[in-house]
Amino acid sequence: LGQDLLNDLDACAACHAQMSSLALKMKSGVKHVLLHAISSLSDLSKTVSEDQKQLAEICKDMGLPSSTTRFAPDSGHAIVEGEVVEYLPQVIAEVKLRRNELLVSPAYLPLVERLFAKRLEGKRQ
Repeated sequence: LGQDLLNDLDACAACHAQMSSLALKMKSGVKHVLLHAISSLSDLSKTVSEDQKQLAEICKDMGLPSSTTRFAPDSGHAIVEGEVVEYLPQVIAEVKLRRNELLVSPAYLPLVERLFAKRLEGKRQ
């Protein structure tokens, strides 16, 4: 749903700035390599939808260790409102949420439906 792309772009932010600074100082072919990498990162950033950014904010608010919707490596995903997050371990254990299952708060259901619709259309990020 775009979370990995956003996390990767965030991780590259400092690198992006450093490459820009270095490229300004270079005169060899390395400059063109850096400029191409900068351009590619910028192009990727433009593909992130507002829905994906909203989901990233929800993930940040949930504060899960993965920084995504995944609760734990061997469990499913959760997109829930802030006050529900503290009860997630119990809920996931009770319903036995499996790896490819998703628990969604009603407030976030329209967002999740839009994101999955785009993914099913082949616009996966």
